[in-house]
Amino acid sequence: MKEFFQHRIQNVLNIQKIVTIHYFEFPANYKFKGESHNFWEIVYCDGNEVIVTQNDTEVLLKSGEMLIHQPNVFHKISSNGKTCSVFVISFVCMSKALYRLGNYAEKYKIDPHVKHYISNIISEADKTFDLPTFYTKNKKLELLPRPVYGGMQMIKLNLEMLLITLLRSQNEISAPPERPIGVQTKSNESIVDAVKDYLSQNIYNKIDLENISHFFNYGKTFLCTRFKKETGLTIFQYFSQLKIREAKKLIRENKYTFAQLADMLNFSSPSHFATAFEKYAKVSLSQYRNSVKT
Repeated sequence: MKEFFQHRIQNVLNIQKIVTIHYFEFPANYKFKGESHNFWEIVYCDGNEVIVTQNDTEVLLKSGEMLIHQPNVFHKISSNGKTCSVFVISFVCMSKALYRLGNYAEKYKIDPHVKHYISNIISEADKTFDLPTFYTKNKKLELLPRPVYGGMQMIKLNLEMLLITLLRSQNEISAPPERPIGVQTKSNESIVDAVKDYLSQNIYNKIDLENISHFFNYGKTFLCTRFKKETGLTIFQYFSQLKIREAKKLIRENKYTFAQLADMLNFSSPSHFATAFEKYAKVSLSQYRNSVKT
């Protein structure tokens, strides 16, 4: 029988959620007092110039320049005595690679061949969400009654392409050689390893057996039986253990509430998260948090 090899897509980063999208023309006297939050934010100056403050550092963004705020960094924005056009998008991304961007109030000059990603995001957002016409604090991003088909995914994809392009431009980044996983029809052990790797890449996502079966082009019964035989666990027992291990790490960072962790790790509810945590960690969420406090 002829063997086929399926190459797993290696995700450099993965945008889990979009929080806000704004495109504004700020008046000459505009000033926002500032905020911080536990997700990422991009500020792109599309016309004239705007003053962006990151912690205590003030940065003048000129047209075509962009600044990235990492999570929990205090930032504010104001006009520089003239009207200015500004695009702002905030999002959730837990990929460690992204932390190579947004350091020390660094500006990024966006070349014309890269700007089309931003233009695509704005275009798709305008057909997907009811975008505010001016900055409204804590305004929930609402879907249009009839959003364009696939709009949110197009926003996600263009944002990921923008960020990957910026990562590629960092001179210190040397991409490791790709290690494709060949899913061979004659090697059951490689299937189990590949499924483990797939699960570890999707800790912050919600997946089911249909996703896994489709990804590897194997039947659900075969995958479940083989995985249990090789590991002693069901696929989703193993996946839950990965999620709880990640939850422990995030709890030690002491940046998120339990409800936020449940949402980030894609549990159906905070109570489901609490039950799963106690089942696999053998301790309650509160007990674990108290045990790691310094």
